[in-house]
Amino acid sequence: MVISIRPENLGIVKGRKGDGNWIQGTVRWVSLSSGFLLFNVDLFNDREALVKRFSPSMKEEISVNDVVSVYFDPDKILVYPYPREGLHKALEVS
Repeated sequence: MVISIRPENLGIVKGRKGDGNWIQGTVRWVSLSSGFLLFNVDLFNDREALVKRFSPSMKEEISVNDVVSVYFDPDKILVYPYPREGLHKALEVS
């Protein structure tokens, strides 16, 4: 199965959170796009997350190389069957 969560359904705060559905990571880049801040985070479980937040909602400044906690709501997780041809092949652009 393939598990996914939309970038706008993730939360982000500076520092470490221990309880609940938080995972820590390091911010690799930040971009402003159409009034939204996009954060690319290298998670400590060797995965990557893209977090999309409405920029005025960011009460504190988060910068490149900051350690952050990314929150996810389990009810927002999307689950798909794993493609028979493999994930890389299924996502290939022809």
